[in-house]
Amino acid sequence: MQQKGSRNNWKQLTRALSERTTVSTHDLQELVQKHVGVQITYAVRKLIQDGTLEKIALGRRGLYTVKSSGSKPGFLRDPLEVIQSTYGEEMYYCYGTALFLHGLSRYGRLSSYYLGNNKARNKRTFGQFVVWVIKTPVGKELGVKRHKAGNHTVFITDIERTILDCLHKPKYAEGWENVLHALTKIKRIDNERILDYAKQYQIPSLVGKLGVALEHFKKEWVIAESTLARLQQYCTHQPVQFLPGHKGRLNKRWHLYVPDDLFEGDLH
Repeated sequence: MQQKGSRNNWKQLTRALSERTTVSTHDLQELVQKHVGVQITYAVRKLIQDGTLEKIALGRRGLYTVKSSGSKPGFLRDPLEVIQSTYGEEMYYCYGTALFLHGLSRYGRLSSYYLGNNKARNKRTFGQFVVWVIKTPVGKELGVKRHKAGNHTVFITDIERTILDCLHKPKYAEGWENVLHALTKIKRIDNERILDYAKQYQIPSLVGKLGVALEHFKKEWVIAESTLARLQQYCTHQPVQFLPGHKGRLNKRWHLYVPDDLFEGDLH
C-alpha cells in the first residue's frame, strides 16, 4: 500500500504548485508522483481540503487554480493562462480582447474575453471572467499573428483585422465608445493590408463602415485617396445604418446613415 508521503514532501509539492497559477490534471499527476507518490484522487482531495487548489469545471480535461494566500474563492490570477490551458492554440483573441492586448482599450481589466473560431461555442464562466467563442467572418489564416502578452505568447488579430472586426460587431468590443477610443489611439495602418482584408470579408456594409472610418481618420492614419477610391467599389448599394438603432444622415459615398455625433463618443 502506498504511503501518504511525509509532511516535508507535501510542503515540497505545495511549493512547486505555488509557482503556478493553474495546473492541469496531467501536470498535477506528474508533480504528485514526483513529490509524494500517492494516488492522484487522494492528492486532489487533500489539496482542495487544504485550500491549495480550487477545481475549475472544465470536463474531461481537468484544470485547477492554485490559490494564493488571501485570494478570494473563484478568483483567477491569470486569465490568459486559464484560457490557454482550456482552449489551446486553435483559437485566437479578437474583438475587444484584441483591443486590450494591443493596448488600445479604454479598460484596464477585462471581464469578458473573446476568442475567434470557425465554430461558435457556448460562453463559459471562469471565476471572475467570461469567455466567448465567436464564429468570425474570416478564419485564422487572415490577419492573425503571435503576440507577447506578459509571460504568454498568444495568437491575436493584427491591428487592421481588429479594426474590421470591431466595426462589424462593436458589441463584442465593449460597445462603440470603446471602439472609438481605440480608433483615436491608432497611429497608422497599412493601406494595402486593410483593403485586402475588407475584400476578403465580403460584407458590403462593413466596407462602408470602414470607408467612413478611414475618411474620418485619413490624416492620422495616413490614408491615401486612392485607397478610398478602390474601397468604394466594394461598398453596399442598399443604405443601412452605421450603428443599428441609431439614425443619421445619409453618407452618399458609403451608402450609410451616419449619426452626427458618431465620432464624438456620446451617442444617445
